[in-house]
Amino acid sequence: MTTRAGILGVGTGGMLLVALFYPLYLKLPGQYVRGWPPGSVLISAGAVATALVLTVLGGWWAARWSNAVSGIQCVGLGALAGGVAAFLAFCGLGAAAAGTLSSSVVLQSEPALVQNTVAGKAVFLETVSRNVIWTQLMFWGMMSAGILLGAVGGRLNTPRSISSPSPYNTAHPQMALNVSITAVPATVLTVIVAATLFLRLSDVLQKMAAAHGIPPASALLNIQWPLTTAVLLYLAAHAALTLVTPHEARQARHRCGMDEVKMAAYVGIAAPFALGAGVLLVHAPLMLRPAVGGSWLISLGMSARLIWVLRTLILPKRAQLPAPPDMRQAIFFGSIANSRRHHLLLLCAGCGLMMVFPMTAAVVSVALNLWLIPIQRLVLNSPEPATKLVQQVYQAQAAANLGSSVGAGAILAGLYLGYAALGRWFQRLGQSAVRHQS
Repeated sequence: MTTRAGILGVGTGGMLLVALFYPLYLKLPGQYVRGWPPGSVLISAGAVATALVLTVLGGWWAARWSNAVSGIQCVGLGALAGGVAAFLAFCGLGAAAAGTLSSSVVLQSEPALVQNTVAGKAVFLETVSRNVIWTQLMFWGMMSAGILLGAVGGRLNTPRSISSPSPYNTAHPQMALNVSITAVPATVLTVIVAATLFLRLSDVLQKMAAAHGIPPASALLNIQWPLTTAVLLYLAAHAALTLVTPHEARQARHRCGMDEVKMAAYVGIAAPFALGAGVLLVHAPLMLRPAVGGSWLISLGMSARLIWVLRTLILPKRAQLPAPPDMRQAIFFGSIANSRRHHLLLLCAGCGLMMVFPMTAAVVSVALNLWLIPIQRLVLNSPEPATKLVQQVYQAQAAANLGSSVGAGAILAGLYLGYAALGRWFQRLGQSAVRHQS
């Protein structure tokens, strides 16, 4: 079910990029960049309205195509499709639009007028803070709108009759489990990277403000938003894994499948300890902040829940399932030798997207906006005109964020397809040995 919703989300995201290209790329920069075409307000409004309708339709079709059997499933699948679509729109256009909007003062000023002066340093500090905060606001705004509109579209769908066959098909790729397993370590890494990078940046900005007599106002130097985003995404990923693990354990029909569920439980159990160790190594006082420490305690509670699921459901059921006929193949390859190639490709695409999702949202989009406009223009004294800088930020955001998703999926696909081919070869080798013995 989630696989089809994800596919609809990707398709809807592609249409959103087309619909929002005019208002976010052709219209918005024209208000702040000299020499940029001003664009039409009416066309922009129509394009935004089209994007909203497309998101609702994507959520409706995701629930319909996935054969949801209840209103809750319709809402959830629609929200998933809307969230995926909104994330792709953020990667391709939203992040760069936020960078352009938050750097409007820098784009409208001549670099020579603000460099090497107290006023210039104040402009730089304010622009950095606005870039960080507004990029995060753009992310959460687009994601919230996408999830909400997708959920509305999903709710408009009429659920499938409960008397029909169950929509759960073990032959289909179990996207929710695999994506959740991928998301948890990806978000743990994002929290650690965000803490390392933005705490260091905060120290640099504080010292710059003090050296030039600029009041270090919390609003000016509040660049902790990316860390908060990373922590919230970690909690969401851990909650998803905590919910999906017992469901998949109940659906498992063979030992190899249960071993995959067991691995998911181990990942969820270890996650808060890995997160805590990483945060303590980066900056131990972070654990005393309510957002970080409180989230860690919630995550620890979910880890305890997974321990209970492991002991009361996964391990007892695994002991009741028959042992696989070839233990060596089960140990080294599991069930991958019997997986279909197109299912593996879908799994790799979903996991590749989730590998880069948290880092893009909390770190990469912010770092690119900071580097390509305020740092290039005010620190490195770039001779490029404002129009060129804006073009570069749009190109870089799309290439880095969308390209990394495609690249991660392609790398995973190559690895998994190669591993599956090796598993099939090992399977044929074992079958040949059995025939020779008989």
